[in-house]
Amino acid sequence: MSSTFNSTTTGDEVVSAFRERVGGRIFSLTGPAPGGLGSATLYSLAHGKPRALVLIGRNAAKLQPVVDQIKAIDSSIHVVLIDVDLSSFASVRAGAVTLLADDSIPHIDVHINNAAVVGPKELTVDGVETHFQVNHLSQFLFTALVLPKILKSSEPRIVNLTARAHAQGKPDWSAWNKTPGDDFLPWVHGYTQTKLANVLFTAGLVKKYDSKGLKAFSVHPGSILTELPRNLTAEQVQQLLQAAKERGWDDRLKTIEEGVSTTLVAALDPLLTPNGSYLVDCHVAEQSAHAYDEAKVNELWQLSEQITGAKFL
Repeated sequence: MSSTFNSTTTGDEVVSAFRERVGGRIFSLTGPAPGGLGSATLYSLAHGKPRALVLIGRNAAKLQPVVDQIKAIDSSIHVVLIDVDLSSFASVRAGAVTLLADDSIPHIDVHINNAAVVGPKELTVDGVETHFQVNHLSQFLFTALVLPKILKSSEPRIVNLTARAHAQGKPDWSAWNKTPGDDFLPWVHGYTQTKLANVLFTAGLVKKYDSKGLKAFSVHPGSILTELPRNLTAEQVQQLLQAAKERGWDDRLKTIEEGVSTTLVAALDPLLTPNGSYLVDCHVAEQSAHAYDEAKVNELWQLSEQITGAKFL
């Protein structure tokens, strides 16, 4: 890892530093919507001449501008669109079947679980609290289903986007199928909880697959004004920023280009250790003590398998 990387490092700078780790390789990513962290991550990767980029997101037509921008950067990149609605397990399964059957993607070198939502106070079509399904369960399920292609890579890697707020989350998933009431605070009871789930998922992956050569990392991209909080009021967004400042977190807003740098360090740095690390501002950082609690990791893993029906290899 470059000691010069910091909170102002951009995604393009990371790709430039690890160009040989991008060229000729295959990357897949959930949540590639225009204007977000996912699409910006893909644009940076496109500058490194990857063999293929797999975009996993809802409504392929809306993703066409992202495809067009990737092609404008490098027309030789093979781009694959996989239409997946993360609020539906059936859609997740169908998307995984499509990707597994695509012979143009023989393996996946790096899979990035980037998608997230904050704000809804409802259950999905599967009867699951929306944050828990979209931010964790569906990406847990998709990862399980496409893991055979990931493990075909000579250096398989999974990156899970979390948030520094995961440290405020509590490993209590008992309300996963309860309709949110008036006391449900989307940021506290939805987003923060599921960001902790992302970290525990990372720990579980390392526990199960480190011996198979799989590397897995979780990252906090920083405080960035993207489309993520679109379901929150302007007042609620300001309250969140103020609360973060009071905790000593992120004293400035990052640009989207700066926000993708930590994801790309986790995806590309061949010397990044230890396996399972949590990164902030392109460097390994301290994470919630729950990430080291094997019982909590196992509890979430077992519940996730139970709800989704997923069975990892």
